[in-house]
Amino acid sequence: MSESSTCPSRGAMPVPAAAEGEWARRRPVLRALSAAVVLGVVALASTACSDDARPAAAPTTSSATTEAPTEDTSVQDFLDEAGVPAALVTDLGRVAGSTGYGLSRGVPLAGADARSFAVVQVRTCRDMASGFRSRTEFESADVANGAGAADARALYDYLTATFCPAVDSQPSPSPAAAPTTAQDDAAGTRGLLSTDAQLSALYGPGATSECAAATGQPSGRAYAYLLPSGQLLCGDMFDGGPWDGHFIHVDVVFSSPVPEEEALAAVASILPADITAPTALAGVNPPYSPPGSCQSVAWQSTTAGSVVTRINPGWSNPDRVSAVLYSDRQTVDGSASAYDGTVRVATVGIGGHNTNSIDDDITC
Repeated sequence: MSESSTCPSRGAMPVPAAAEGEWARRRPVLRALSAAVVLGVVALASTACSDDARPAAAPTTSSATTEAPTEDTSVQDFLDEAGVPAALVTDLGRVAGSTGYGLSRGVPLAGADARSFAVVQVRTCRDMASGFRSRTEFESADVANGAGAADARALYDYLTATFCPAVDSQPSPSPAAAPTTAQDDAAGTRGLLSTDAQLSALYGPGATSECAAATGQPSGRAYAYLLPSGQLLCGDMFDGGPWDGHFIHVDVVFSSPVPEEEALAAVASILPADITAPTALAGVNPPYSPPGSCQSVAWQSTTAGSVVTRINPGWSNPDRVSAVLYSDRQTVDGSASAYDGTVRVATVGIGGHNTNSIDDDITC
């Protein structure tokens, strides 16, 4: 990403190391892989997005003893929480091999690769159950990204008939742990860069299930609030990390598409009051995704800059905040439709326009 870019939104986050196996490394074009963002603390939650934004490494100290690295069990923990037994993971790996979703056609996925693939399909099941995306949409996206139509149909036949009925619904979020050093910024932040305690004092409670239906599965602990004008404010975060319990990404969801001017007023209400006049740029989906477009809007804010710098001093361009406007939804493929000047979902985050690192085009 370029220096001015914002963090990737939920659907575009990189696959965490815990979910990487040979399957994950060799099947990057399929939609399913892009969805495996639920495990561990990903870059958005733990570090800045670009190399020049990362804090300098802490000085190391010599020690006579070195602790062995802790085994990462996040993949298995996720499957256990979803109620997916080992036998079902094995069966899904067999289907992946027979449909060409594995490493080699006819060779079942096994071990870490099978577990990673199962995590992706748990999220697929939950997205279909919530109404966020239909089976037809998932199949079409896979075919657009290189899967055969018959193979995609066979996989989703298996998912809907066998795998998904065994998956537990998304668990309700447990109470969030109190931030370790969070200070009261409620008067200045109003939404983005606020904490759960601050937002709970400002707004009424919303339904995380409605957030999932509009924005997909959360990548961390899910939260939902109702803005005074009735819009749904959705957020998620990982415990710990340099953001210390502050939301650096939220979604504003409208019950039906509204004119851009109305949407921007709602977005501005959850940003610091000292935001500058916005700049707006048209965005398009990446070339590997189905056609779609969006509108990217960016501001600068001294208040945001001071809060970001205090929480995470290594973040570059700390005074930049932005929103991407979608007439329908944002998915792992980008915008689900062409942008028509109306807004159903606005993704709001720290950082500037979401440009890619190749040609600086705005990416949905």
